[in-house]
Amino acid sequence: MLDPAGAIVPTRCACCGRAASLSRAERRRDDAKTLIVPYCGACHDHASAAQTRVLALSLAGLLCAIGTAAALPLLWDWVTAPVYLLSVLFAAALPAAVGPLLRTGPGAHPHAPGRAAWWTRGGGLTCTNRAWATELAHANRAPIEPCYVRERLWSPWMLSATVMGVVAAPFWLSYQRAELRVLNLTESRLVLSADGHPLAVIEPSSAESPAAGVDVRIPAGRRTLEVRTQDGRMVQRTSAFVQAGRQHLYAPASPTFCFWLETTDYARQAASQVEPLVDEDRFWLLPTDLDTWFAPNPPAASPGVRSTGGVLVALRQGRCADAPVSSRLPSLSPKRE
Repeated sequence: MLDPAGAIVPTRCACCGRAASLSRAERRRDDAKTLIVPYCGACHDHASAAQTRVLALSLAGLLCAIGTAAALPLLWDWVTAPVYLLSVLFAAALPAAVGPLLRTGPGAHPHAPGRAAWWTRGGGLTCTNRAWATELAHANRAPIEPCYVRERLWSPWMLSATVMGVVAAPFWLSYQRAELRVLNLTESRLVLSADGHPLAVIEPSSAESPAAGVDVRIPAGRRTLEVRTQDGRMVQRTSAFVQAGRQHLYAPASPTFCFWLETTDYARQAASQVEPLVDEDRFWLLPTDLDTWFAPNPPAASPGVRSTGGVLVALRQGRCADAPVSSRLPSLSPKRE
């Protein structure tokens, strides 16, 4: 077996046999020893391209995965999760699948398609040029034998983009599918659909409870919400704008119920502030600092206990006749951001 340390290397190009002007260091995995392999300028280019291709294909797969993951929910609003994940997986894996089929060098004799010499897993040196290999073996008194070995033009790093794309895609799809809490404050069971797609069947729940209503995911953008009874009678149709990554509330056909945000500042002896939510379509974009759904904020500590302060925001509901006076404003107030 050839020992890289102190090895005598022919001065000719290891690929085409012409005069060498450049070189590449080939590192052996077993002991990390390095052999300097000479190349001419043209052969050095396609020998170096083998490793550059691995990086290029990895980056290409990552860009394809990111582009598909970001664009598909925007181009196809109601794409299903399995189809979405398969599309991202296909886009990310496409460069890794096609890349190894592309030639990296001249490919015709006397050129090799990639490197002219490289170390195998067993620690032996494989050479594509028989004359150069024979001269190297004789100069170093190393054995030589003919074999058929192809340079591996594929690397596990090419799959890094595929793994990253598949892992990140569900989070992006979840961000694009905003949260929508739907309340049924009528006396009948209601069926909710958006843009003609059935979403949920909502049972009546007039009492204030954190478990009231149904949570659904809906694509961001302008949506047409339709609420019908089970026999198909239209209850309410609403055109609403859904914002990605945010929470929304929809309470169709509920004119006798009021909603308000109750903000409690515990640093000021639990001072509370009430902000009404009023909208003709009964559809609201909720604040990002919402802490509690349909329940009051916790009471303040007793006067003898030191409070660490803090602010909590609760979403409340109730019949307008029983709601705080400030939450029964007749005029419309803008949705809180």
